Amino acid sequence: MRAKAVLAGGLAAALLAAGADAAPARHLVNGVNVLEPLTIGGAEPFWGATVKGSRVIWSDPEHERLIGKVGRPRLTPDSAVWRGTVSRLGAFTLTLTPAEECSDGMSDYTFPLEATVAFREYTYRGCAGTQEAFARARKRGEGMVR
Repeated sequence: MRAKAVLAGGLAAALLAAGADAAPARHLVNGVNVLEPLTIGGAEPFWGATVKGSRVIWSDPEHERLIGKVGRPRLTPDSAVWRGTVSRLGAFTLTLTPAEECSDGMSDYTFPLEATVAFREYTYRGCAGTQEAFARARKRGEGMVR
């Protein structure tokens, strides 16, 4: 019994040494922890969303700051998929997949994830990254959001 406790303690110490905020690999898509607050957006038409926990805020040319809810994402090594609802627009599906350098078509930034948001009759395509990485890139004047 003591050997199991020592092994478990060693594993816990190793995990702590790796960093308290290190994301488990199952939450990573293209190196991005998709459980962190996300910035998502695209052009034609201009649209944007933020996802933070179970809350989503959506904007497009006809709607500004609609609030909605999302469930936990379904994760695979190559994607994260959320299902949710946004007030006045109804149900949607958000899918994030890896990208070399996704351009949102609106800025000089490139993002590590491609985004697809599908409502009943509309599909929006754009890019995504964490809010923290986007803020860091803006502050440093960098073009890549990583």
